[in-house]
Amino acid sequence: MNTAEIIKRLARQSSITQVKAKRLLKLHTDNMAQHLAQGDQLVLRGFGSFKVIQQPAKKVWNPAKKCFQTGISKNNTRFKASPKMTSWLNQNNGNE
Repeated sequence: MNTAEIIKRLARQSSITQVKAKRLLKLHTDNMAQHLAQGDQLVLRGFGSFKVIQQPAKKVWNPAKKCFQTGISKNNTRFKASPKMTSWLNQNNGNE
C-alpha cells in the first residue's frame, strides 16, 4: 500500500475529500517526524512503537589517502510491532 492508496482509503472510510485526507495524513506524519527528531518514542497502542537509534561513527578506509578515517554517526528509526499486531499477522499470515 502506498501513500495514494492510504489517502483514498482514508477519504472513503471517513467520508471526506481526498484533499482533506491528504492534509490529515501529512499533518500526522509531520507530527510523528517532529517527535522522533526530538528523540521521543512514539507508541501507537495495538500497532507498534517507533524510536530513534543512534548509530555510532564507524572507521572507514579511504583508499585515496590510504588511511582509516572516522565516518559520521547516524540516526535511524526502528519499528517494533505490538504483541496484538504480531498476533494478528501470525494468525492471518499477512493476508486480508
